[in-house]
Amino acid sequence: MQKTFTNYHLAISKERYADIDYDLDGSVEVIERPTPALNRFLSLLKSVGKKYGWDRRPKYLNYPAIANRLASSNTRYFDILKDGQAVGYVLATKPENSLGWHYTEAAQARKTIEIENFGLFEGQSGHNYGDTALPKVLGILLEDNDNVYLTSRSTNHPKVIPFYEENGMKVIHQEVLADDLIPEHKQAYVPAVA
Repeated sequence: MQKTFTNYHLAISKERYADIDYDLDGSVEVIERPTPALNRFLSLLKSVGKKYGWDRRPKYLNYPAIANRLASSNTRYFDILKDGQAVGYVLATKPENSLGWHYTEAAQARKTIEIENFGLFEGQSGHNYGDTALPKVLGILLEDNDNVYLTSRSTNHPKVIPFYEENGMKVIHQEVLADDLIPEHKQAYVPAVA
């Protein structure tokens, strides 16, 4: 029997965000930085999501598409910092640059940005850094967008969907899909790109 996972589509509108009273702890910073080079991004992806197979998803093995997305002016990168030390990162992009864009037709007519990666490095979860960082990132992204959208799999951290919902995002669709993770022994080598 083939393995499956549930893919959750979540979103928050500018209006919904404005209605929520977030506790934005000042000790966690979200700093926008230039997007990383391909090899640096792949290293970040592994450091946050290897446990959940992020680095084995087909969309992250298409290195030319990732490099193009990272080079796009519509892609935004943020470091999540605690006491000046990076504890995670966020990568967001406009739907036309996304490697996994799935959104309702009604929302496509509005300005939307997709969070493709939101994650904390190994050993950094469980300290509420995400509860401060996510609302800060949402606030920044909603300054010039009407919606923020993301997808998350049931194979990610077991508390991730409740985490997003507690921070105002709503599940707008879910679907059961066949497991698409590429076995590690079948992956191509990471290109030597700076």
